[in-house]
Amino acid sequence: MAQATLRLFLLFSGSLVPLLFWECSAQVHHKKTQLRTGQAAIGLSLHVGKGHTDAFGIQEYSVEGIEGLFANLEEQSQKYCKANNSYHPKLKYNWIVASLMNGCLNFYLMNDLNVHRVFAYVGAALAGQKNDCYTVGFSQLYLMSVFMPCDRIAVIDINYKMLKSHFMIISHVYENGDYENILRQIDTAPRKNKGIASFCKQEDVKVCAAAFSEFPQSLRHMKNIDFQLAFLHEIRFLETDAQNIVIYTSNALDYEYTKPEEFQHFMRAIYSAIGTDKTAYVIYHTGGDRWAAVYQLRNDGLKTVTVVCRDELAWAPSYGQLSGVKYATYLDQSSYTKAVTHNSAEYNYASKKFRFPKCRD
Repeated sequence: MAQATLRLFLLFSGSLVPLLFWECSAQVHHKKTQLRTGQAAIGLSLHVGKGHTDAFGIQEYSVEGIEGLFANLEEQSQKYCKANNSYHPKLKYNWIVASLMNGCLNFYLMNDLNVHRVFAYVGAALAGQKNDCYTVGFSQLYLMSVFMPCDRIAVIDINYKMLKSHFMIISHVYENGDYENILRQIDTAPRKNKGIASFCKQEDVKVCAAAFSEFPQSLRHMKNIDFQLAFLHEIRFLETDAQNIVIYTSNALDYEYTKPEEFQHFMRAIYSAIGTDKTAYVIYHTGGDRWAAVYQLRNDGLKTVTVVCRDELAWAPSYGQLSGVKYATYLDQSSYTKAVTHNSAEYNYASKKFRFPKCRD
């Protein structure tokens, strides 16, 4: 696939207020930038997955058109949102996925409760190592950047509005240190923007506020920020010298978002990225509750999936009659993983015979 490259240089003063100028080079679908904080250079890049290029007919676009890309997607989607019909005829997905791709349904409000605790848990274990981090969601990007030692971080979303908002925040880097003002500029429709309360649940508001506030400082040790408008199974891993790849999936691995064959494609991409000299950690989180699980993927001649920590995963109250029912993820079950690992070991990590540490800092 042809690619498009955009170089953006942000020079930060001591107060972390950016000076912005552009260096351009033209190609298609992949835009790359650079950011400078003092003497350190941070790469910024945008990748558009095939699901979106096909569905929205995204063709070659100019390097100065990163906002134009978002405007194009908004123009295509607006009529469906206004008509209260999120189904775009080219979006052959269920209504939730189609609504998210169109930006008619926006998951700005993080319902992954206490996610900073699992970030801190994994972050403590990986301290002093080189780590590439990948995350879905909105507030999770800022929490992960602050609570984990990430040398590079990527945010993956099928909703262009999420990436548009991230790009706005990164571009401004909280002018005058006022993150609350920047957050209030984000269009959180169909919900009203109530400041940070529109991005984090009440019990997480304080820790979220701290993360948004401290995020500019985390940029000082960051080497790359990557924006991926793509499905999770279309994830693009950067070629780096990292020892570990950490992927926060939230509940995007649930069946309604990721089919078994897509999950296996996701796994193959991970094993391809880690080779035999890196380790991958996949962090899963129950949507609407506090429960998490962390899985380690390695290839030492034998591809393995092991559990680092695992809470007793149970469906959240928002799942109605399923509320409180225990369940297993794809990664818990060898019946889903062995097609990729070719490992004959049979297991179900959700079964009662297994006991794992809780995912807490």
